[in-house]
Parts: sequence; structure tokens; C-alpha cells
Amino acid sequence: MHRLPTKLELQKRDIDVGDAWCDLCEDGLDSTLHLFTECKFAMEVWHRIGTWCRLPPIFAFDVRDLLCLFKDAAGGKQGKRIVQGIVIVALWCIWLARNEKSFNQREVKENNIGGTLITLQYNN
Repeated sequence: MHRLPTKLELQKRDIDVGDAWCDLCEDGLDSTLHLFTECKFAMEVWHRIGTWCRLPPIFAFDVRDLLCLFKDAAGGKQGKRIVQGIVIVALWCIWLARNEKSFNQREVKENNIGGTLITLQYNN
């Protein structure tokens, strides 16, 4: 719904943010669509999550596609809920990684995101 304050959305509101390139991959404009579906960083995160959750390859063209991934999960209702929770946490972690890179100039690796999710899974 274009509510996340990405660089592109801030520029549309006449807020000077410098260049609008994605800080994670520097290969696209910092938009919600790019950040969660097109960014090389995010695509690697989704690949790792798909492998971990034994999902078919994840091809997301919109954030809604990611939010519907749970429908392909095995394990009945509980398995679908777990995958849905993992996707929501992953979206949040990608956003936090973007902010770490944008505001604190800290490098974030894709495997750190997956490690965080795995740790969360085992701590429940």
C-alpha cells in the first residue's frame, strides 16, 4: 500500500533522501516492491527460507505473493501457520537489515537473517 517510508516513497513526498538506490544491493530503487521481492538480498533470504521450510521455489512478484506462501506449506493448519509466521518475521528482518545498512552503515548478510529465523524457531 506504499506506506513504508522507503526512499522512493519519501521522495514522492518531497523529502530529500539523496539517491534512491537500494542500500542492500545497489541494483534497484529503494521501494517496497524492490526491497521484498526484487532485491538480490531478499531473493537469497527467500531461497534460504524456502529450502528450510521445504517449499517449492519462491517466485514473488508482489508482497502479497509472499504473504500467501503459507498456502503451499505442508503440515496441515499448524504447518501453514508456522510458515506464515516465518514469512512475516522474515519481512520484518529484511526491513531491519535495510535500516541497519541505511542508517548505521552496517553490513548485513543473508545468512544472518536465516540464522535469526532458525534461532526463533528452536526457541519456541
